[in-house]
Amino acid sequence: MPFRSAVSTPRQERGPDRRSPRMFVDVVVYSTRTMPVPYFAPYVHLWRRIAKRGVWVHYGMHFDGSAGWFQQDGQGLYKLPEISLHRVPVPENEEEPHETLTDGTPAHIAAELMTLAHEFGHFLSWKATDETTWLVYRLLLDRMAAIQDAINALRESELSSTGDAFNERYRRTLAEQLSDEERTLVLDEEKNAWRLGRPHVPEGLQARYDAQEERGIQIYEYRLSLSSYGPPDE
Repeated sequence: MPFRSAVSTPRQERGPDRRSPRMFVDVVVYSTRTMPVPYFAPYVHLWRRIAKRGVWVHYGMHFDGSAGWFQQDGQGLYKLPEISLHRVPVPENEEEPHETLTDGTPAHIAAELMTLAHEFGHFLSWKATDETTWLVYRLLLDRMAAIQDAINALRESELSSTGDAFNERYRRTLAEQLSDEERTLVLDEEKNAWRLGRPHVPEGLQARYDAQEERGIQIYEYRLSLSSYGPPDE
């Protein structure tokens, strides 16, 4: 999917759930369950702090490959603003932070912590943004998702099955159907989320968070046709 979330977990089996137009990739590997999982304590601390702000924080399956997403409109189980982190399989208690996956192997906590901070940044941006502007932003995400679905429908017919063909068609269609101002609004929100999320990342992860931010903004600029140059592997 062209717009996965800002910090992705390693590739795992995907299951049906919701969509998100956000995106990034990161891989973190830990060696043994007998040692404390790095960054789990600040991970739990941030999870609890966000929950106290009235946000439903939980694990879920994201069919599009996104590592996490934020929904402000209360469409989830508790009708609250919602942050979901991708885990497959979803833990039985999806509302409690877990340092291991369901098979007992260590979870990729550092990557998930950066995702959690970034999605919290979207929450903080939503709280600070006037209602009209945020509504326009959310409607733009819906339009982008509809464009993506329409192009996906062409994959077995006129488009080749390669990601390059899909991404180029998606990029070109966004440029045709969304104005420069609209695409810039989407990019600005992504920048805000990175900026507002950074203070909630432990010092030891901030360099990695900054690198993810730089790459993520490059991806958004390229996919939104606001730049002719994407990251090296785009």
